[in-house]
Amino acid sequence: MSGQHGELNVHRFEMRRVIGAALLMVLVSMMGATAFAQSGDGLPPLPGGTERPADVDDAAWSQDPRNPVYFGRSFPIERFEIGYFEDHPQHAPIESFLDVEFTLIPTDGGYVAATDEFPLPGYAREVHRLGDAFPPGTVFTLHAIQFGVLRAIGERLEAMDLLGGFAAPSPGQIGAANEFPDLRTGAERDVLRIIVLNPLVSAVRTFAYGDRITGDAPLENNPLHDRIRMKSPFQPYQPLADDAGMPLPSNRQDLLRRRELNEYALHLSRHPGRRVDVAVAGAGNTGVELHYMVNENKGLLLYGQVSNTGTKQTDRWRYRLGFLVNQLTNHDDLFSLDYLTAGFDASHALIASYEARLGDLDRTRYRIFGNWSEYTASEVGFANEVFEGRSYGAGAEVVQNFYQNDDLFLDAVLGVQWSHDKVENRVTFTNGETDMVSPYVGVRLERRNDKVDTVGSLTLSWTDGGDVLGMGRLDPDENWTILRWDIAHSFFLEPVLNPAAWADASTPSSSTLAHEIALGFRGQYAFERRLVPQAEQVVGGFYSVRGYPESVAAGDTAYVATAEYRFHLPRIFTPSDPDLARPFFGRPFRWAPQYVYTRPDWDLILRGFVDVGQTIISDPFSFESDNTLVGTGVGIELLLRQNINLRVDWGVALQDLESDNVHAGSNRFHFVATFLY
Repeated sequence: MSGQHGELNVHRFEMRRVIGAALLMVLVSMMGATAFAQSGDGLPPLPGGTERPADVDDAAWSQDPRNPVYFGRSFPIERFEIGYFEDHPQHAPIESFLDVEFTLIPTDGGYVAATDEFPLPGYAREVHRLGDAFPPGTVFTLHAIQFGVLRAIGERLEAMDLLGGFAAPSPGQIGAANEFPDLRTGAERDVLRIIVLNPLVSAVRTFAYGDRITGDAPLENNPLHDRIRMKSPFQPYQPLADDAGMPLPSNRQDLLRRRELNEYALHLSRHPGRRVDVAVAGAGNTGVELHYMVNENKGLLLYGQVSNTGTKQTDRWRYRLGFLVNQLTNHDDLFSLDYLTAGFDASHALIASYEARLGDLDRTRYRIFGNWSEYTASEVGFANEVFEGRSYGAGAEVVQNFYQNDDLFLDAVLGVQWSHDKVENRVTFTNGETDMVSPYVGVRLERRNDKVDTVGSLTLSWTDGGDVLGMGRLDPDENWTILRWDIAHSFFLEPVLNPAAWADASTPSSSTLAHEIALGFRGQYAFERRLVPQAEQVVGGFYSVRGYPESVAAGDTAYVATAEYRFHLPRIFTPSDPDLARPFFGRPFRWAPQYVYTRPDWDLILRGFVDVGQTIISDPFSFESDNTLVGTGVGIELLLRQNINLRVDWGVALQDLESDNVHAGSNRFHFVATFLY
């Protein structure tokens, strides 16, 4: 189950609240007032005095905490009352807010909030709870209410994972006009009532983007995306009633929770060629519309590839042609077909695969696959042998996503593979033929976002026995068990080495994703069993240890470790105005990022690498030996949109390999070109 890795795998939440006009006006007015200067109110002199310093202009002075009127109108408060704007069965008990803590600074003119923005050194601090009773005559400034009390309640709502929730004073007690008048009278003169509002979903919509939807197809609520709307974890509340009109209990799904919503969008984005973002828009007094922004590539992807990754016994040049259908029947099903050959003569392989959702289970998928191939001894690590082989087979697997934590996914895999192999030795004129059934179980890991990319797998497979004599190797075991692993992890250095500067979007030069480290480790362990050549792991060449010939060594047990540094040149360019994008082949082309954290339409990657590989022979004969391969080198890679990828790596062997007459210092170029449409 592979996922689509977009430019920035960050799911955005846009909140445009139109909720409770009077309540919202109070909140917006308070949040928009950076300086609460009111005639006759304010604090006594703070450190620095009340006079405007000569080097501070009037505009800056109005927002300077040394200004005695900065902290705004004062309100006598002896206790707080808190309640929900609207009851909901999934709300936490309102009493749970009474232990919300906030830090205040007492001054002669009343409490002000202790904030990171204005720490006010030299003033004592007091920690209070919302449920505390304050002595008669206690005074809170508007600054203390907004940045102390209300901010603390907002942080509690965030800790509850509620999306868009906020707190504000009752509009019947503090007015929304510029003067923020105190409207309390009588017995409630010393009580401030706080209202907590959590927006509820009133509608769910989808909006289609990308190349899949063309022509006159509707962008809003396209029928192809009905399942996304129907399976949304959040839905408008529709009260149920019995035949007598009495309300029935129902499982409400209209209270937005950030984590669950984000994880649903991330799960949808695992499907190749699809990315789903989320937006939340105001709808009425207390409702919001939930919008799923579905961006999809076109359903058919054609590709071709050429590389010099063949063996000298077949042909140096390998070719690959194939296609991938992301939505074969518009049910999130995939079909792929690949043809691989060495020079269109010596070696051929055909691989087909179909993957789909299992019934109505969104997190359970199945895959069926088949293959046919003709190969030579050199392609399975036996360069000095002269046998040829033919193989065909099929298999099936079920994949269950059993764990998700934000963008981290763990999948369990259960499958079985059958293969029929036939080997012909052109020297001894002996043949071997066998059928093998290999069940397997495993676990797969995937985490993809804009800063980190991690994929991994661990698989245990075994055979049920078979006639393995004549399969190209002396004395192989009839039954064996293999543990295979493969993990690749890459991350960008900027967020790790200087996270504060990277997170500051006002400094584009430090907010890049240009310096990348990529690590890989894969291999297999054969439990000291001698395997047939088709089950051994080969090492050497472009996809394992660069600087060595392709498939130069093979072992029953083997591993390959890789470390790379990658520098993405275009990502250090200063962001440019998207309206100034210059055309490339008749289409607008982003030569530089449009905004901070985004990526241009091309990439030029400079890399340095070190590869290490080892092959281990089980119960070796005198003419068999283990091999250690170490290679290092540099490379360059050019990407143009998602259509062209040209890559050249130059590797140098650092370890002798006597079995193939490879000496330390020998080098070779590895080349691959990929074209997609």
